[in-house]
Amino acid sequence: MGRLAVVGAGGFASEVLALVEASNAAAGSPVWQVVGVLADWVPDDDFLDSWDVAHLGATDAHTRLDADVSLVVAVGDPDARRALVARIGSGRDYATLVHPSAALGRHVRLGAGAVVCSHASLTTHVVVGRHAQVHAGAVVGHDCVLDDLATVSPGAIVSGGVHLEEASFLGAGAVVNPRVTVGRGAVVGSGAVVVSDVAAGTTAVGVPARPLAR
Repeated sequence: MGRLAVVGAGGFASEVLALVEASNAAAGSPVWQVVGVLADWVPDDDFLDSWDVAHLGATDAHTRLDADVSLVVAVGDPDARRALVARIGSGRDYATLVHPSAALGRHVRLGAGAVVCSHASLTTHVVVGRHAQVHAGAVVGHDCVLDDLATVSPGAIVSGGVHLEEASFLGAGAVVNPRVTVGRGAVVGSGAVVVSDVAAGTTAVGVPARPLAR
């Protein structure tokens, strides 16, 4: 059984705690023991009580945790996630978490700190980078590459051969056509349909998706 501390205490942290609970139930015995959450604010009592977890302190309190405690950064925004990972620095192990209802095909590789949520589907020959997230009900097709910190929001569909570069973000229900590249730090709005490459740092919305005017 591994020991786990969750970095974050918001909505996605709740989803990660639910994922851990489901994983333990599916295994029939605990896979993870959650030692608590790290957050730079005091989480409300409803959050802590509902998950029966302790607030261990601010993010920097990870230095006081035992060496065998792994971390997972449970924050949905890629830039905020990047900042937390940088702040924590090297020297900590990160857990890779997959909900038991997710479908992972052959030749799927997940980086440290990656999270795959309930009912997501990753078909075959998919690479998911460190601290990347595939949220509930999302689909990632064959031969896709999700770089570090990439985020696929609930219900998004990523067709085959797509490259999501570092810290790119797909909104809920977005669709990305085959062999498209979404550039580093780009944002694709909810429900958008991406039919051609999205430049780094761009926000693209609509059907078909077009960059917003700066």
